[in-house]
Amino acid sequence: MPVKKTRKSKTTIQKEAARKLKLVKKLALILGYCLFAALMPIAVFFASGQYFGAMITTVWLAAVIVAVIFLVPSKWTIGLTPFVILGLWWAVNRAATEKMSLTDFPLMALDIRMFISNPSGLLFSIGSPKIIYILLYVVPCALAAACLYLVYTRLKNRTWRSAAVSSLWYLGKMGVIAAAFVLLYNTTVASTKNFVQANDSEFGVWSGDGLIKFAKFVGVIPFIIYSDSIEAEGTKSFLSYQPKVSPPSDAAILTSTSKYLNLAIVKPRVLPNIILIHAESTFDPNDVFNLAAPVNSELFYTTPLPKPDNTVQFRGPGLANIIGGGSWVSEFEIVNGIDSRLFGVAGRYTHASLSSYSHNSLATYLISRGYHATVSSPDSPLFYNAGVAYKRYGFERFHGETGSPHDDIGTMAKALTQDEDFTGGDSPFLKYVMLLNNHSPHPCDPAHQADYGTAAFAVAASDAETCALREYIRRTQETERAIADAKAFLEKKEAATGRPYVIAIYGDHQPYSFTGDGPVTFNMGMVFDRFRKDMQKRKTVIEIISSAENPFLTPFNNPIPFSLVSTMISAYVADSPDHLYLPENFYQFDQCGSDLIGQINGGDFYGRKDINSAGVCKSFDQVVSALKKSDIIGEKSPPVAILASVMPIINPAPACPAKLIRIAAAGSFSDGAPEISVFVDGKDIGITLLTDDHSTQQKAPLEMEKDPAAPAHDFELPDNTIPKQIAIRFNNDKWKSATEDRNVNIHSVLLDGQPLDPTGVSFSPPDAGWVNPHGVIQMFQTGSVIFNAPFPVACH
Repeated sequence: MPVKKTRKSKTTIQKEAARKLKLVKKLALILGYCLFAALMPIAVFFASGQYFGAMITTVWLAAVIVAVIFLVPSKWTIGLTPFVILGLWWAVNRAATEKMSLTDFPLMALDIRMFISNPSGLLFSIGSPKIIYILLYVVPCALAAACLYLVYTRLKNRTWRSAAVSSLWYLGKMGVIAAAFVLLYNTTVASTKNFVQANDSEFGVWSGDGLIKFAKFVGVIPFIIYSDSIEAEGTKSFLSYQPKVSPPSDAAILTSTSKYLNLAIVKPRVLPNIILIHAESTFDPNDVFNLAAPVNSELFYTTPLPKPDNTVQFRGPGLANIIGGGSWVSEFEIVNGIDSRLFGVAGRYTHASLSSYSHNSLATYLISRGYHATVSSPDSPLFYNAGVAYKRYGFERFHGETGSPHDDIGTMAKALTQDEDFTGGDSPFLKYVMLLNNHSPHPCDPAHQADYGTAAFAVAASDAETCALREYIRRTQETERAIADAKAFLEKKEAATGRPYVIAIYGDHQPYSFTGDGPVTFNMGMVFDRFRKDMQKRKTVIEIISSAENPFLTPFNNPIPFSLVSTMISAYVADSPDHLYLPENFYQFDQCGSDLIGQINGGDFYGRKDINSAGVCKSFDQVVSALKKSDIIGEKSPPVAILASVMPIINPAPACPAKLIRIAAAGSFSDGAPEISVFVDGKDIGITLLTDDHSTQQKAPLEMEKDPAAPAHDFELPDNTIPKQIAIRFNNDKWKSATEDRNVNIHSVLLDGQPLDPTGVSFSPPDAGWVNPHGVIQMFQTGSVIFNAPFPVACH
C-alpha cells in the first residue's frame, strides 16, 4: 500500500526556516567574535613606540565592550555598555592618580585584589570619606539584583528544555570570552615585558620613580596587567631562587657575630620584658640637615647623654628601605628580620603580599621561649591588612585604634595597661607599640608657639620651613615622654619581679614633610634638599635601652639595616650564640655592609664599599641560602598530617670516616713556591709547597680551565675522622708585579676519591679568592678556602 506523503504547513516551514536562520546568526556571531578575539592579541603584539600604551588600552576597552555585547546582544547593551566601561576606566584612572599622589607608588594589581577581598580596609588606608563605605554595600546589592532580574526575565516564559538550551548557549559564549581574554592577557604581559626590556634605560622600572614614569606612560590598564605579572614574580623570586652555594658555616657566622656581640654575655639568664617602639618618622636632624646649631633629644644619636647612663646601650643611625611613607615595610623588616626588597615589587605591600608566607618571626621566637606578644596601634586593624598580618607573624593579640595618632603619651599609657590578664603574670612579655604623632605633615601650630624653641637651618629658610622643623622637634619631645613612661613602667615591673627590661626604638622612615615626596597635603609643597647632608633620605634612628647586661661591642660603624634589629634584640634572650634569632644577619652586615640590595642594584648605597670593584657583595648567594635555610619565610606548607601521609620515609645518609684528602693544585711563583696547609675541623693535618703553574702567565683568571693533570698532593686523615669542615690555607702570598705574583690554583679536591663541589665554598677573608667560571679555585692572597659538610659519602 503506497505511503501517503504529508505536506508541511506553511507555518511549519516558516518556523523551520526561522530556526535555521537563528542558528546561522548564532554561528555567525560566534565566528565574528572569534575573528575579533584573534585580532586583539595581534594588535597588542604589534603595538610599539610612543603609542604602545594607548594601543593596548584601546584594545582592552574594545574587548570588554564587545564581550558584553556578545554575551547580551540588545539595543540597551549596545547603547549603554561603551559609556559604562569608559566610566569605569575613568574611575580606575582617578584611583591610580590619587594613589600615586598619596603613596608615591602606582596602582597595582594587588591593590585591586586587596579591594575585592577587603574593600573597607583599602578605603580606610587611603582616607576615603565615610559616605564611600555605604557604596560597598549598595553597589554590590544593586548589581546582584540587576543580574537576578535579567535571568528572571529571560527564563520566565520558557520551558525547562528551552531554559537549559539557553543556559548552555550562554555558558558556551562565556567560555569563548574567557579563552579570548586569557590569550589577550598573556599577549599583553609578553609584549609589555618586551617593551620594558627594550626601553629600560629610559624608564628604569625597578626604581620607584621609574615605575611611576612607566605607569603614566602606558596607562592604567596595561600597567595593572603588567604589575600582576611582576608582583607574582617578585613574591616568588626569593622563594624559588636557588643559591649556587651553601649557607655560611656556623663558625663563619659566629666569627661575624663576635665582632658585634660580647658572646660571653649571650648565656642563660633571667629573660627581660621587652617593649618594641615604632617611633613614626623619627630621624636625627643634626645628622640629616645642616643646622645653625645642634638640637638636643635623647632620641638623636648625635646628642651627648646628659650624664653617664648604662641603660642606654645602643644609639645610632638606622637605614630605612622606604622614603616618606610605607611604614608597613619597615614593620615587616623589624619583625621578620628580612629585607623586603628581596621580594621585588611585592616588598612594597608586605602586610598584604608577604605575611601569608611568614613561617617564623621575632614574635614566634620569643613565644617559643615563654613570652606573650601583643601589638598596640592607633591605626585600625584594617589598615593595609595589619590586623591579619600580625596574627600571621605570630603575635597573639592586635589592638587597633588604641587612641589618637596625635597623642603618643596616651597611646603608650593604654598599651602599657592592656593585656594584664596574661602579661601581668610571671611570664615575660613583648609589647610592640606604634607611636604615630610625628606623621606628616608638620605645619606651624599657633597653639604650640611657646614650645617651639630656636632650632633653625644653617642657611636662609622661610618661616614655614623653619616652623616645620620646630614642629617636628616638638612632637619628638612628646615621643620622648612616652618612652620615659614606658621605662618607668618597666622599672616598676623589675622592682616587683626582678625581671630586667629592654626598650628598642626605631624610626620607620623620614617623613614626607622633609623628603619632598608624596602629596602636597603631606609635604606642604616644600622641598628641603638645599638644607640636606643626607641626600638619600633613608637615615632614621635606632636606640636600645636596657637594665640587663650590655651585649653590644660598639661602634657598628655603619647604619643599622632594619633586618638586623630583631637579631640585636634576641641577644638579650638567647641562652647561647647558636640560639640567636637569625644570627645570619650579623654575617650579612659583616660581609656586605648595611645595604646589600643597594649594592646589587648598583646605585648609591650605605655601608662597606670595599667588597670588590663592582660594589657587589661576593657572598650574596651565601646570604640568601642562609636566609632560606633559616625558614623565616617560604612557601605555604601543608599540614603535618598530610605530609606524613604522602612523604616517603627517607633515612639520612650515614656519616662515614674518611682517610685521605687529595688536592690537585699548582701555583704561580714569586721568589719561591706558594705554600698551602690543610685543616680538618680546625686541626692541621699537613703542609706542602706547590709546583709552578705556567698557565697563570698565559691565561687570565677568568679563562683558566681545570687541569686534570695538575699535580696531586695527598693528606692523610687521623683514624675514624668524620670531617665537618675542610679548610685549605694559602700561607705566603707575595706580589711584585703583574708577571711575578705568588698565587694558588686548586683544580680539584677529593675526599676518599669523591670530588667536593667548589661552588659551595666560602673564603676567609672574603676577598682571599674566588671560584672562576670553569670551577678552578683561585687564591690571590693569604687566607683559606673552606668546604663544609655534608660531604659525599661512600660507606660499604
